[in-house]
Amino acid sequence: MHPLVQSWGVMKIYDKHIQPLYAINSWLLLCSLYSRVCLNLMAPFLNSSWISNFSYGLAVFLFLIALIVNRFRVSKSFVCYVLVVIMYALTNSIVVSYKSYVLTELVGIISSSFLPMYLITLQGIDYEYMVKSWKKLASTLTLLFPIFVTFYVRRIISYAVIGHYSHLNILPIGFSLLVKRKDKFWDFVLFSINGALGLVLGSRTLVVTSLILLILMVIVFTENKDLKYYFRLSISAICLVVVFLHLSEILGLLFSFITKLGLNSRNLYLFMKQLEGAGFEAISSGRSWIYETMLQFIKDRSGWPAGLGAARYATSGLYYYSHNVFLDFSLVFGILGAMVFFLWYTHRTIKLAVQLGLKSYEFIFFFLISVSFWLQSFMGAYFVTHQFFHISFAILITKPKRAKLTRIRV
Repeated sequence: MHPLVQSWGVMKIYDKHIQPLYAINSWLLLCSLYSRVCLNLMAPFLNSSWISNFSYGLAVFLFLIALIVNRFRVSKSFVCYVLVVIMYALTNSIVVSYKSYVLTELVGIISSSFLPMYLITLQGIDYEYMVKSWKKLASTLTLLFPIFVTFYVRRIISYAVIGHYSHLNILPIGFSLLVKRKDKFWDFVLFSINGALGLVLGSRTLVVTSLILLILMVIVFTENKDLKYYFRLSISAICLVVVFLHLSEILGLLFSFITKLGLNSRNLYLFMKQLEGAGFEAISSGRSWIYETMLQFIKDRSGWPAGLGAARYATSGLYYYSHNVFLDFSLVFGILGAMVFFLWYTHRTIKLAVQLGLKSYEFIFFFLISVSFWLQSFMGAYFVTHQFFHISFAILITKPKRAKLTRIRV
């Protein structure tokens, strides 16, 4: 078998050492992670509304499959979660005037959280298999990058789609390249493709998130921290400092090269403007207005929760979230509720790390997902509908112990 095919693992859906049920559950979750990005390949034929409706329909379809293959077994945690979400949304809709906004966000919660919450609280995921399969899927889907680039050039899809596509691929491939260090050549090729794609055509938030997360991967998960490790780390740090000192010139040359190729790089342009000392309004894509609006809205309510749909209401439907995780939590749960949740989340994360250890694939998967979300959420991710948040939350409320599931025929 060709080493590239062997590295990608596209010939196998599940490993013979893994129960088929765990394999199916893992692939259902992976399909859910990539569904919204891959559905944008239908953009030449369907408008954004239809694609959004398809994403909701696909979420329901995947959830029904999960119920069927797991023989309609549910955990108490999942039942409690569903009841809490529904009761909160119903109470929210009763006490506010923007009932349609609440219903819209409830649909978003259902489509983004029910599948991961169900599978993870059921303890139906083998996390080692999950991480390895994620890498195989990311490697295979990297082959689609010419299509994504073509659609971007023709303005069929946005920079946000490119950014999420490359970021989803970089996480498992970067972990394999920098930590596991197997199949180095092909991992480097795949990593370079996704990295270049994200930097040139993607989102600044996701580029910075990917970079910080890759650095943290090396620091946290590298097992053999010998002299060679510290030497490589020192050389890498020196290289990063040199690049940072000459970043403006490097980005200028890259921007000129990309422009000659006929590509419009919004990402590089804004990075360059930021380095030139442009004002916050110029580099934040208009976020200063929504920050001011949300802060004033929270202040007017004396920090009390406004619930789901509050950002839509406060901005007359222009924005569905505040582009800052602290503001979003304060809107939905109030300032006190947000503080309590952040303290609980931090406590549970530390406890999970102690219980599982840093070498556990469950903690590795949690780390990739949760750190990615929190880094994105400072300026560009809404926790209510973000799958990474719901996955990390599901792991934190589930005991880190895999239950025995009945083997089924596939």
